[in-house]
Amino acid sequence: MRVAPHLTAMAVFATAPLAAQSTPLWRYTTTAPISFVRVTPLGTVVVATADRLVGLDPESGFVKWKRDDLKNLEPRSYGAIRESPFATVRVGGQVELIDLATGVPADPGAGTHSGIRRERLAPTRSRRRGPRDRGRALGARAAVP
Repeated sequence: MRVAPHLTAMAVFATAPLAAQSTPLWRYTTTAPISFVRVTPLGTVVVATADRLVGLDPESGFVKWKRDDLKNLEPRSYGAIRESPFATVRVGGQVELIDLATGVPADPGAGTHSGIRRERLAPTRSRRRGPRDRGRALGARAAVP
């Protein structure tokens, strides 16, 4: 009975090289160097190049959308928002919310994401709270002597 798990593992490892050698479903060719490739929560494949940001259909490889205004993005400037159809793109000190289904900027006043807007990023300073701040944080009910 102990032989069966070992045979199963050997069969999986024996077929792994065959899976790696299979032909790809599609290829995407670009004229500029690729900065990064990400798969979004929607399944769209996002490719950032030196001259644009492109969203590709994962099954066919066809271009679903492209943004020529989003150039030379670094991997850290793009972030898909978990379990949502949106991503943030940081360009020149500004953050833009984009719809991953269409690539267009998300409308800040519509839908469930109201209140999110394009803003200039400013450095923030956090201040440690001390014993004097405890009364302010808890309200007037719990005054600190």
